[in-house]
Amino acid sequence: MTAEDRAPAADAFTRALLEEIGHEFRTPLSSILGHQELLSEGILGELDEKVGHAVDRIGVAARQLTHLVNGAVDLAGLAVGNPPSPELESLSIAHLNEDVEAYALALAREGAPFEVRGGGSARLVQTDAKRLERVLILATTAVAREAPSGRIVITLPGVEDAEDGWLRATWLGPGGDWLWIPAPGAGGSAMEVLTAALEAIPAAGEGAPPGSWLRVAVAAVTAALIGGRLRFVPGDAESRLEMALPGPAAEV
Repeated sequence: MTAEDRAPAADAFTRALLEEIGHEFRTPLSSILGHQELLSEGILGELDEKVGHAVDRIGVAARQLTHLVNGAVDLAGLAVGNPPSPELESLSIAHLNEDVEAYALALAREGAPFEVRGGGSARLVQTDAKRLERVLILATTAVAREAPSGRIVITLPGVEDAEDGWLRATWLGPGGDWLWIPAPGAGGSAMEVLTAALEAIPAAGEGAPPGSWLRVAVAAVTAALIGGRLRFVPGDAESRLEMALPGPAAEV
């Protein structure tokens, strides 16, 4: 069998392996999250404040890992020529904001100094809800890891953010170039973002890839997959991470 003959078989094996690995991770993670929600909602009995915070941390960690696993499978599929297809649906901005605020609250209980602003818009957007949540959660945890000191503000999407046709979420943090993010070419396609992210590994030389490399790479490629973009804008006094996605499609 020649190298040319082996290539399709290797790609098929890689795809099958990735799907199986994803399944093996997702199954126990779904069980962990299901039981965490039962505990958090008090269905299995009331929890005191200390135990409640510990249960929140379990949920935060499990959601991060779930999104990293699913995102890594997407990235690997894209790399072997099997890009994922976004699953578009109508998503309420108000509902999205409630979910993100709850997540940010749980993260704040871990010590991340977050303030959440915005939200409550009665609009629908056509997007891939799971992948949009992935971008928000992984970007939030990347900011928390890379800028642990000082106040960090998350401004969530709202009606006013879509005046130019884009829906935005913004993370504000202390000044400085503290977050690495892949810089794609002019097209900004998912493959270009992935290529830029992969180039960061050999560019790191003998050292480790840039901080929060996997979280940021998955978030940036996922944003591109659903038609958006992620960028980091450093500043002297204040730096920001921005996510932009196609704007609201209709009134609720």
